[in-house]
Amino acid sequence: MAQLAIRVQQRRVKMFEKDDFVMYGNAGACQILDVRKEKFGKDEELYYIMRPLNGDSSTIYFPVASEKVSMRKLLTSSEAHQLISSLPEIESEWIEDDQRRKAHFEQILREGNRRELAALVKACYLAREAKQKEGKKLHMVDERMMEKAQRLLHGELAQVLDIPVEDVVSYIDKILENLPES
Repeated sequence: MAQLAIRVQQRRVKMFEKDDFVMYGNAGACQILDVRKEKFGKDEELYYIMRPLNGDSSTIYFPVASEKVSMRKLLTSSEAHQLISSLPEIESEWIEDDQRRKAHFEQILREGNRRELAALVKACYLAREAKQKEGKKLHMVDERMMEKAQRLLHGELAQVLDIPVEDVVSYIDKILENLPES
């Protein structure tokens, strides 16, 4: 009976393989170095062993069966271009209440949905521009949220487009400049 429960659990788990590139929570783009059993507590569990691609030399051990952190495959190059081309149409929502906005942005960062991350960046960017016209600054919390979302998006785009992360903004600008007028 225990063997059946393990097989059912394994079918529900989205398996990645060694050498796959994934987005892992707030660590961003990572490469799976290995998938193996490790014993960190009482029981031995199957773990993904990953290395972030942002130059961080740390190693991440993440239980395969865990659903606590968002983990997904990277975009394809084609999907990356589709996302970039859709940026002008992405709706951005600015929530006036600071606490509600912070909670909303934290949820977006946790879930890692690319379009929502882009909407977060766009909302903060537009709010920052509006505040600058008034001689004010964007709240530090909003700046940090925007930077985290940019780091996640730019890290993934750099990896799948095979360009340095510092070139992502100019790459996006070039694509958007060449889009036909709508």
